[in-house]
Amino acid sequence: MEEIMRTTTPIPMKLCTIFTSKKRVIKMLSQDYRKFKITLKRIEGRVEFGVTAYCNLDSPTTELARTSQRLEALRKRIATATPGRAYFLKQELKDLIMAEARRQAQSLVRKIFPKLRKISDDGVLNKPFSKEATQDKSTMVLNAAYLVGRDSIGVFKVQFQKIKKHYGKHGVELRLSGP
Repeated sequence: MEEIMRTTTPIPMKLCTIFTSKKRVIKMLSQDYRKFKITLKRIEGRVEFGVTAYCNLDSPTTELARTSQRLEALRKRIATATPGRAYFLKQELKDLIMAEARRQAQSLVRKIFPKLRKISDDGVLNKPFSKEATQDKSTMVLNAAYLVGRDSIGVFKVQFQKIKKHYGKHGVELRLSGP
């Protein structure tokens, strides 16, 4: 499949599109001829890569939240609070950690997408899938697709690996699919 993607330009179709007869294929191509012509010209010589990012946002020890100044201030208050007050502050801390992790994950996504978009011919941000859809323990925080020229595939993959390594230190797991 990868060899086919390197040497030809497949017709972009919605996943699981099925035609029951040759007549239906011809009808669809006739109806959408102009749209296909424009799209094929745009994607000729390019391949699509998918990039997703996952974070464990449900864990109160998530790496994303460890660098927050707000959290550090709350931890200091807990250390000096009476036992009763400390109990309630710890509950507040758990909620704040999760909220901070979500905020920082979104901040990271806003940085990751354009870095790969700069070296691709086009890119789109799609809505992340839910945990139920991905059946992953972590939360999908980035769901992007990039159109990359065949001659730029190596550069794109190298840049992806650099970004993956960098953001992995912050608790973000990046995954590449495609072409």
